[in-house]
Formats: sequence, C-alpha cells, structure tokens
Amino acid sequence: MKNSGLIIVLVSLSSLIPSCEKDSDPYSEIVTDNPLKSPIDSLVHNTFKDYAIQSATAGFSIAVIDGNQINYYNYGETQKGNKILPDENTLYELASITKPITAEALLFWLNQNSIDINTAIKTYLPQNLSANLGLNGVDITFKHLLNHTSGMPLFPDDMPPLSDLVTDYDSTKIYNYISSHPPLRTPGTLPTTKEEAAAFYSSFAYGLAGIILERQLKQSLQTIFQNFIFQPLQMTSTTLNKVDNITNRAYPHDNTGPITYTDLSGFAGGGNLRSNLSDLAKYVQAQINASNTNSLGQAILQSQESTIQINFKDFFALGWEFYYTSTNKELIFKNGISPGFTAAIAFDKDTKKAIITLFNNFRTNNIGIRYLTLIDEYFK
Repeated sequence: MKNSGLIIVLVSLSSLIPSCEKDSDPYSEIVTDNPLKSPIDSLVHNTFKDYAIQSATAGFSIAVIDGNQINYYNYGETQKGNKILPDENTLYELASITKPITAEALLFWLNQNSIDINTAIKTYLPQNLSANLGLNGVDITFKHLLNHTSGMPLFPDDMPPLSDLVTDYDSTKIYNYISSHPPLRTPGTLPTTKEEAAAFYSSFAYGLAGIILERQLKQSLQTIFQNFIFQPLQMTSTTLNKVDNITNRAYPHDNTGPITYTDLSGFAGGGNLRSNLSDLAKYVQAQINASNTNSLGQAILQSQESTIQINFKDFFALGWEFYYTSTNKELIFKNGISPGFTAAIAFDKDTKKAIITLFNNFRTNNIGIRYLTLIDEYFK
C-alpha cells in the first residue's frame, strides 16, 4: 500500500531516547507525515531529522520504492512560514533530472525515423552553424550530445547567471553562440577522470538536443515530452511550463529565504522540468520495468546503457549516470541542482528498489551527504 495519508507527526524524542525530557528535545517540532512505524520510516527519519530542524531548511519530499510498494514522506513547509506540509503531488523543480527525459525523447524520435545515434547533428540545424558543429574533422553526433562528449560548454559564457532566470536566452541566442564558438575539444573525446567528466558535462548540449526535436517535429518540447513519455506513463503533472498558477508547488529557497524559480528557456532540454513524487514514481517504475516491446521501452533501455567508463566503472549513460554505494553496488542515478532546489533519483533494476528525493532548498547544509547515506543503507 502507498503511505500517502496525511498524518502530521510532532516527533517526540522520548520514543527514541527515553532518558531525555520532551522540553529539551530538539526534534519535537519537526513537522512530517512520516508515521514512524516501520524500519524504512525510521531510516528516512533518522537520516534527515538533523537536516529538518535546521533554520534554513524549508521542506522536502521523499519516495521509497520497493517493487510495487511506494512510501511517501514529506517534511517541513512548501514555503518558509506558510505552515503547509508538502505531499506527493507538490511540484518541485527537477533541474538536470530533465536530461534523461530529453535523452529518451530524442532516442524515441531517432528510432522512429531510423536515424543512427552516431549521425552528425549538423544536418538537422541551420547550415550556417555547420562549421562549429565539429572540430578537427570530427562532427558532433547525437550520441555526443547525450553522453557529454560534444565538446560544448556547460553553459555559454554570455549567458546571465542562473539566479537571473535566463528567460530570454532562446534558440536564436544559442544559434548565435554556436556560430562564433567552436567546440572546446574534439567531439567524442572521452573523459579519463571524474574531474574531466565534470568538466565535459554540458547542459548546453541538452538544450540543443531539445531544440533539434522542436525544429524537426515543429512542436514545443513540452508537447513532445507529453506525446512520447508523459501521456504513456500517465505523468499528469510534469511540465516545462511556468507553474505560477499552480497552488500545490514548492517555493525555492536558499539560506536567506525564498527566491524565484529558474526559467532556462532555450535550455529547457537541459534542466527546466517541474514534477512531483507521484509522477516521478511512475517514471522510475517505468525505468525499472522497461522492455523492448514498445518504442518508449526501447528508448528507456537505450538511455540506461553505459557509454563511458572511468577506472573500469560505468559513469555516463545517455541522460542517466551511475553511482556506486559503499558496498560497490551499481545504481542508475541522476541528480539535479538549481538555485533553490535539489533533486535526486537512484534505482536498482535487479531488486526493483528506488529512492526519489526532492528539496526546495539549495545544495547547502549537506543535503547530498544525507541522501548518499540513505541510499547506502537502503540498497546495501
């Protein structure tokens, strides 16, 4: 059964450390719907209780999946001071968790049209860009876009900071940038260290992948995602569109308080999706159970295939990445970080287990350390 009932719990340390007085319990004011009845309930709570009581923490939502069972846990507030606990339908910004969906949509389209992933992208973009869609005689291919070997930067150096929304950096500006900037390195160059992989990582390339889809299909990227992925998986709330008119949404925060949503505009394919635990649980279960029996399943399986190894360990797939627990278990993984939001997904196809975490806080206060602690314990 899904643990989705709204049970507000003011956690008492007396149930954890009997010798303490309730009045001195620093955790007694934590607001959550975690029922604290099962070992998984306790694992989630004990991992994040110190984070939940920090003054800068707004809220967060967690889904723990084991096969068909989904447990939802919510903490804090959708906005500091509004006293509204998030739930499994609260929208959060996903940032780079957009990338696997962009990859799957592109792979879906490539397969539909019998286009090889190693095809050069220059044929599908304005001709005047061709000179800078390759370097040293090597053209950028669709695969290079999706596994961070295109030689393109993380973001163009003429783009405003993400904290300034970037609402007007559209496809025209992306084309202008490409026309005057060759790749930083020969396309297809493989990273040999984690540091190189981080330097090769390109949201610009994923933004361009989304633009190619829009250009070829003559539809918005939201419509393409809707037709290829969201509708088949019944993901009814996930969107690239602005969410100002949606009541049940989390508000982004940094350590000073609420800030504004990021709008990547032309970079939508690199990190502009908003979603909730309910939709993401469906998405992750589709990842775990994908098969080659349909077009979406084929694209999903392709997106999970390792294309780059570092130190003989899988590192980049196509949209997805890989993470190794402290016991060396390989998980398929993706995180997303934007001003005011932090998100992550990890799953193990063998055990059909997954964890999804959504925070309306920036990556301060060691969110990542706590998340990795949770997945190390859950997947061991």
